[in-house]
Amino acid sequence: MDIDPEKAAVATALLYTGKKVLGPTLGYIGENLKTLVEAGAPNISRLFHRAKELLGARLERNESVPRRVTHDVLEGVSLVDDQLQVEYFAGILAASRSDQASDDRGASLAKLVSRVSLYQLRAHYTLYSVVQQTYRNNQLRLNRRDHCEKAITFVH
Repeated sequence: MDIDPEKAAVATALLYTGKKVLGPTLGYIGENLKTLVEAGAPNISRLFHRAKELLGARLERNESVPRRVTHDVLEGVSLVDDQLQVEYFAGILAASRSDQASDDRGASLAKLVSRVSLYQLRAHYTLYSVVQQTYRNNQLRLNRRDHCEKAITFVH
């Protein structure tokens, strides 16, 4: 069986980065990862690269991504065509790294991102960006009800 050197290099890079991002969880993925990599290798490569950027110094912590989150993110990202979708999945993957193996909240977010259309995701991104820019230098904390009431934004 001839092995394409380019594919072997990509697989090696994915495995190394995947081990760093996912930690021990990567060992549980096995054959599913092989199938997903073949189907969506370019996106999975971008996913791991972006998740690694988002994690920064946290990458060296002894944390991992829960199996369920890993599965749902890899499944979702292998089927998308837009960089914004990859960005959302990378954010979910990075935010899901934890020392709590049972914290699989990211799985439902990955499923949600998989279900919404690209146009819905772009609308969310645009709206979120506008709100973030509007209130960036403000002292409002949007996790507090009294602050939320002060931050009411009208779109005309």
